[in-house]
Amino acid sequence: MGLQAIIKAPILAVWACCKIAGKSWQWTTATAVACGVLILILAFTLIFAVPRFRKVQGLTDKLNRILQEYFSGIRVVRAYNAEDYQQRKFAAANEELTQTNLVANRVMAIMSPGMTLINSGLTLAVYWIGAYLIDRSVLDIRLGIFSDMVVFSNYAMQIIMAFMLLVMIFTLLPRAQVAANRVSEVLGTCNTIEDGEETEGDCLRKGEVVFRNVSFRYPGNASDALSNISFTAHRGDTVAFIGATGSGKSTLINLVPRFYDATQGEVLVDGMNVKEYRQSALHDKIGYISQSAVLFSGTVKSNICYGEKCGNTISESDAEKAAEISQSEEFIKKMDKGLDSHIAQRGSNVSGGQKQRLSIARALARKPEILIFDDSFSALDYKTDRNLRNALNEAYPDTTKLIVAQRIGTIRNADQIIVLDRGRAVGMGTHEELLQNCPEYLEIAKSQLSENELRK
Repeated sequence: MGLQAIIKAPILAVWACCKIAGKSWQWTTATAVACGVLILILAFTLIFAVPRFRKVQGLTDKLNRILQEYFSGIRVVRAYNAEDYQQRKFAAANEELTQTNLVANRVMAIMSPGMTLINSGLTLAVYWIGAYLIDRSVLDIRLGIFSDMVVFSNYAMQIIMAFMLLVMIFTLLPRAQVAANRVSEVLGTCNTIEDGEETEGDCLRKGEVVFRNVSFRYPGNASDALSNISFTAHRGDTVAFIGATGSGKSTLINLVPRFYDATQGEVLVDGMNVKEYRQSALHDKIGYISQSAVLFSGTVKSNICYGEKCGNTISESDAEKAAEISQSEEFIKKMDKGLDSHIAQRGSNVSGGQKQRLSIARALARKPEILIFDDSFSALDYKTDRNLRNALNEAYPDTTKLIVAQRIGTIRNADQIIVLDRGRAVGMGTHEELLQNCPEYLEIAKSQLSENELRK
């Protein structure tokens, strides 16, 4: 409708002006005066109202962000008695939006009566001039003048309507532009991860993960998040990563499923650079458990079976086995409908530990070559953690496991432990080897284990 009006309004105005031009200088002058006033009103609108309507859309977004932040963090707000602060924050944004809206709409409030006044005034002028011309003319041409007057008044109405359409569009266009710009930013964002062509790697190196002198830097950062990382995880190996917060552990394992691409060096899966794989084929090889457990609205079963591969459905028995290995079976049985029990949006009706176990079950159910645990045991108690790892090693002995963890107890039996510090590998070996030759690992171990546990 807006596009029609933008095209239609100028055509109508120009066409009507061409039709009435030369009929009578008096009528033409009256129409020109009316058009001049309309142009002034339109300019007034463009100068004062349009920028404010554009600002209104931005302020509406700001208000929505404050509300979203408030609702998503409602527990923290209540815990810190910050309701008054949030209300003042909302009130300030709401007041700014209200005042901007009032100014813009007060300007627009002039438009309707102004247009009506000009429309009525022009019609009155056309008929008054027509009456004057008819009265001064001879009888033979009065009928022609009367016909011209009726036609002229209709054309004048067309001009007024064209301007009214333009004013309407100019009030809606700024808000539409702001919204469209935000959408186009998303649609216009280039995909930095480009698909390869390969779907299978070397079958003799199935499940192998190799990092060769890998460095990575986030866009816009002055320094590398990872520097010259090299290691090999053979099929069935458990490789763990430990280090201080911000040392690059999650960044490192996110290079395997190509959530990012290495800035330098190579990441190989099944003997092939991950950049050569189709992303769908690469992801089919991986079971990924994110740092913050994510569940989707539906049922327990739909969440466990979420990772179904193309042409390879997950049966109910597979879902039950995955739940058993992930130590989810006990609490699932206590639910009203077992695997068919309801899971609310974001898993808000289950605990943090239950969400983590269901996330692990989801990854296990797809029977991947490589399992990636991004600090996925943090919400589990020590007993559940130990039972889950034992069941995992027993059920998936040939699956490569990459584990990011903060607890020594979770990773002490890993085949290889890599200690990261500020993006660099400062230690690599087994638990016993690192206690002997890696001060950073020894410091972490001493902060978590007693002297007797360190000697074991």
